[in-house]
Amino acid sequence: RKATEMEERLAAVRSGRSSSAADEDQDKRRQFEENATASDARGKQERREATDEVEQERREEVHELVQKHEDEIRNIEQERREEVHELVQKHEDEIRNIEQERQQEVAQLVQKHAHELRKIEQERQDEVRELVR
Repeated sequence: RKATEMEERLAAVRSGRSSSAADEDQDKRRQFEENATASDARGKQERREATDEVEQERREEVHELVQKHEDEIRNIEQERREEVHELVQKHEDEIRNIEQERQQEVAQLVQKHAHELRKIEQERQDEVRELVR
């Protein structure tokens, strides 16, 4: 940079311009370079911010998808629990119905046998009375 500045001063003196004009040119060049550097820095910052913004949006999208899938999984699990509960209830009802049918069958058999026993007992008593006569 220094070498460039010296060459520009020398060129200005050779061309008949004053060293102050060369200084102005150097000031303009420096200002341009500073502006370019600042512009590059702003551009980098803007790109970094844009990248950060896109990454944040992606993170939010991923988070929303994860939440959605977790909700779906919870809903499916709840549905399965309800289905299992319904099946258990259905089977328990069927078991109760079968037990009740068996109890009724047993009660009917007991009644039938009791009736047959009373009938046999009555016949025996009748036979005994016949024999006693």
